Amino acid sequence: MRKDIPLKPLTDKNLGNLKSENIIAVTMASGGAMGDPGAIEIADKELNVYHTYLSETPVEKLENIIPFVKEIDKIFNSLWMNGKVEIDDDWTGIYTGFGNCLFVRPELRQPVLDYIKTNYKECSPTVELYTHWFDALKKVAKTSEKRDKETDAKIKELNQIWDDFFEDLTAEMPKEYKDFVKTKEGRSKFMHWYFRGDHDEYPWAFFTEENMK
Repeated sequence: MRKDIPLKPLTDKNLGNLKSENIIAVTMASGGAMGDPGAIEIADKELNVYHTYLSETPVEKLENIIPFVKEIDKIFNSLWMNGKVEIDDDWTGIYTGFGNCLFVRPELRQPVLDYIKTNYKECSPTVELYTHWFDALKKVAKTSEKRDKETDAKIKELNQIWDDFFEDLTAEMPKEYKDFVKTKEGRSKFMHWYFRGDHDEYPWAFFTEENMK
């Protein structure tokens, strides 16, 4: 077992708690690979890394969270024959040298490769990229998380601006009109009409019997 990554043994208990959608990276080493032969390492969004060996954890137990593991023989054959790995739309493979491969979500593939290229220029796919995957993952995952939080904050800010505008717009409405535009369909119909510019100086003109059906 590797010493340079804070690994947790994969047990039946934590395997049962792992969800496929929370896994962002997986490493696999063939039986004759350099490093840790036969190992599988599974990283989740919190950067917990779980470790096991193909000889210890049956494929049947892993395929619910890592569907492509059932193609393990095909994957390793591709590694040895072509030096590359092709997976599905949810995962992309990176050959990391000497019988090792790294699988990441598609959105992380290029950031991981760019980080390795910039920070480990002495490495190549035929040398020792497999020793640096966790450094790259930590960096790009944290950057991605920061970007997600900034995006969420901006969306929240824009939603608040929109809600304040809508509140001001409807403040003087009679209760029956206000109750109608509080519904999802009513709000959508009203705002669509409003932004067409048909309201003159009197936005309540929208509230006809036909529009409120």
